[in-house]
Amino acid sequence: MICYLVCATHRSGSNLLCQALWHTDLCGRPQEFFSPTRAEKIAAEHGLAADPGRDYTGYIEELIAKRSTENEVFGGKIMWAHLAPLVGEVGREGEETREVLERVFPNLHYLWVRRDDKLRQAISMWKAKQTKIYNSLQESELQGAAEPVFDFEEIRKQKQRFEQEDESWRQFFAESGITPIIVHY
Repeated sequence: MICYLVCATHRSGSNLLCQALWHTDLCGRPQEFFSPTRAEKIAAEHGLAADPGRDYTGYIEELIAKRSTENEVFGGKIMWAHLAPLVGEVGREGEETREVLERVFPNLHYLWVRRDDKLRQAISMWKAKQTKIYNSLQESELQGAAEPVFDFEEIRKQKQRFEQEDESWRQFFAESGITPIIVHY
């Protein structure tokens, strides 16, 4: 078994990367599985028996079993904001984050997808929040969507958020001694 996590921030190209990996039929079926607010919906969508609210370890084990490709590769996408809740659910007292992840995900590898142009990333997020269109698979829903309104302050806040989250990923990798594969978008 080989596992990998696509470590990302929103609007960084992570959906594009995960879809490309999925379509190889060799790299697992990576999606954003670890959002604390969406875990129950994800479990239902994938027909998982484990209840993430009561057995998060079982939820992850079942995801690995059901979302791996035939060659035993599992991939998942994780946003910075989802890392601490995941570790809080499955971590043991005194365990470092890297130890938790590598215990839960066998033979773990890390990909870090980054969007270099943070201003465009922030504008993309602000637009997505207003239109409720977050990826190209939702384009049919664009008809009737409200025209986004420019808001310099909101875009600035999003840009600052993405800069902080990228810095947090960088610090995590550096402090944990992890050299991720970095994908620039």
